[in-house]
Amino acid sequence: MHHSGQLVIEGDPDTGLVFRPAAEGLTAAIRRSLDQARALPVARTVEVAAARAPDSASAESGDELRGVRAALEKLGYSRSEARRRLEIVLGRREATGGTESPGAPGLIRECLRL
Repeated sequence: MHHSGQLVIEGDPDTGLVFRPAAEGLTAAIRRSLDQARALPVARTVEVAAARAPDSASAESGDELRGVRAALEKLGYSRSEARRRLEIVLGRREATGGTESPGAPGLIRECLRL
């Protein structure tokens, strides 16, 4: 008898052969997996609004920011993504009251951690 693998054949001497759909066991496993997934807590993220670089920035820090953006682009980020990441990092630093500059390497590290 050919059943295309869609049946599970079980048997014992008392009841004989029992044919069950193969999907029956799979359905129960999927339901258990879904119940476990639904029991997990929901994680939500919030992105801090991006802030622009301060207008009062000196030419040196402007050059530093352009260098950071160029480094991110060299690492494979698009120009807009590099700018977005840098603005987020600067916005976070401004929101937390960060006054001393971490320098270009520190800014790059923070941008890569996003």
